[in-house]
This record gives sequence, structure tokens and C-alpha cells, in this order.
Amino acid sequence: MIRHDEQGLTIVELLISIVITGLLVGIVMMFTISNLSGFSATSIKQNLMAQAQSGLNTINDSTLLAGAADTTNRIADSNGPGGPSNLFGWVGNNQTLILATVAEDASGNILFSDPSQYVSYKNNIIYYLDGTTLRKRTLAASVTGNKAKTTCPDSKVTASCKADPIILENVSAIAFTYFDKTNASVTADNARSVEINVTMKDKRFSRKTQVQYKTRTVFRND
Repeated sequence: MIRHDEQGLTIVELLISIVITGLLVGIVMMFTISNLSGFSATSIKQNLMAQAQSGLNTINDSTLLAGAADTTNRIADSNGPGGPSNLFGWVGNNQTLILATVAEDASGNILFSDPSQYVSYKNNIIYYLDGTTLRKRTLAASVTGNKAKTTCPDSKVTASCKADPIILENVSAIAFTYFDKTNASVTADNARSVEINVTMKDKRFSRKTQVQYKTRTVFRND
């Protein structure tokens, strides 16, 4: 009679096999999760950078149409920081950019307050940080034909006063720095150009992602 040895794994060998398999699976999962997290963080940073570029391009477009930056708003605003008691409460500083932009009609024609001297009416475009959201307030000059329309904070929106548009979200810091023609740092009302430095953050997969973006634009000759 032929005897076949059909002895199988012992309990100890089976447990060792399970432990080794578990360790291998754990190592593979850690590498997979790490790679996915890194890929996601990279994607988030790329998205934040694209948003920063788009938002600052919007501000640069306004700056190129501005004759100057203002230290305070020249158009009264009851919804500004000073409220109804201070209609000129906006202050142009390193956190707030107040632009004096040319008033135009629907056809793009400049509206002049003094045509003989080519002095135009001016609107105010104000970029300000609302928490972590960068918004744009428009204060339209009161002149017939002005295509610009005054905007309002969300709590004051009406049919005739639309909400301040959102320019950027996830903003952790923004700085406006003003320079004169000699490249010296000056106050807003003496500026020839403005530099904008924005920092944006997002938090995904227990990892903070952050990007910084900076531009500098010269004001239009008035």
C-alpha cells in the first residue's frame, strides 16, 4: 500500500501567513493613499493658482482703466465701512484698493465733466477682503448715460443694486503696495502703479495647501 503525506499547514504557520499578508496589504495601501493625497494636493494647488491668476487679472484690467488710486472713496457709499454716518469711509491701504476709473456710456464713449480739458467723470472700483473672500464694490458716478452700476453687500441687495461680485475665495492674505514713478513706496493717492500679492489656502486630506501670486500694474495716464 502506498502512503501519501497530505499534512497541511499548522495553525502557527497559518497565523504567520495571515500576518505577513496583512503587512504587505497595509504597506501597499499606505503608498497608494500617499500617492493619491499628493496628487490631490497638487491638483488643489494648481486650481488655487489658476483662481489667483484669474482674480488678479480682473483687478489688473480695472487698474489699467484707472487714472489713479484714491485714499478714500469719492462717490458716497452708505453701505461702506463708515455706514450711513460716514459716506466716505473706505480707505485705500494695504488691505483695500480704491480705483478711480473712467465713466463711460454703453458704447464705450468717455463721459467728460470738462470736455475742454479732457477731464472725465470717475467711478470708484473698490477691491476689499470680506473674511476669506475678495469682493468688488462699484460706486457709479451720478451722470446720465453712465453704464456702470453701483453694487451692494449681500445684506443690502435690491433689484436696482446687485451684489458685490466675488473675485476670489479661500484668500488668507492680500496686500496692495503702491509705488511712484521712481519705484518708491508711497500712499495710494501718490501711486503710479500698484503691486498685488495674494495668498490662498485650502485644506484637503489633512494637508494644508497654499499658493502665492503677485502682479504689478501701472495706472492709465489720466
